[in-house]
Amino acid sequence: MKKFLPFISVFFYLSLMALSTTHADDQSKYIESDWLLSKVGSTGKTLGVNVTGIASEPDDPSTILDITVPIDNLSKIETVEVIGKKTLKPIKQNRKVEFLKNEDNETYGVRVYLDRPKGFEFQLRFIENNSD
Repeated sequence: MKKFLPFISVFFYLSLMALSTTHADDQSKYIESDWLLSKVGSTGKTLGVNVTGIASEPDDPSTILDITVPIDNLSKIETVEVIGKKTLKPIKQNRKVEFLKNEDNETYGVRVYLDRPKGFEFQLRFIENNSD
């Protein structure tokens, strides 16, 4: 065991360096919603996001979600990731996120196209632009 101790120490040190470098290079700011169900009416308490629509296209297992977001300035948001609860990883999106704005009642939101059938839990991660 004593033969491997220097190797383990070096490996541990290099692992810590890699983690700190990755963390230092990641300058993105983001906010996350609560966990939501992919069904109309599911609402998060933290940000107040609300699933207002769910659909799918014929001959396509994808799910289209419309979600209202009580953020009045979505222009600061660069992208939106949808995180699956089972994997805790981003869900593949079939199209670019659409930012929605209803001028009549001043509501804002997003439309996401996910490569997943209906009936899953997810969380939204709103990633801000790096420029101030």
